[in-house]
Amino acid sequence: MHYFEFPSKDTTLYESSESINTGLDEILEIRKDMNDDGSTINVSRALLKFDLTYVSKSISSGLITSGSQTKFYLNLYDANSSQLNVAQTLYGYPVSQSWENGSGKY
Repeated sequence: MHYFEFPSKDTTLYESSESINTGLDEILEIRKDMNDDGSTINVSRALLKFDLTYVSKSISSGLITSGSQTKFYLNLYDANSSQLNVAQTLYGYPVSQSWENGSGKY
């Protein structure tokens, strides 16, 4: 069985600005720009919120069982990147407090 869950809200936050929250952009931007001496000058992070009520209930009821066949994936797609290393690592972390979907574009 395949089940797809899409974010109920998403946004990109930019470290270079305390006020830019681009929840209306079509693309989430995850980037780390550095100058020539290697010091970080701009980092952005993407936040995604999923309503996992159905998944949680399906696990509790036994519809989804743990085992070697049970797998969960987060699919993110590249949109016109440049100058990437051969291998890149992307980390995902849970957010510890509530946040609002952005109302702007960048």
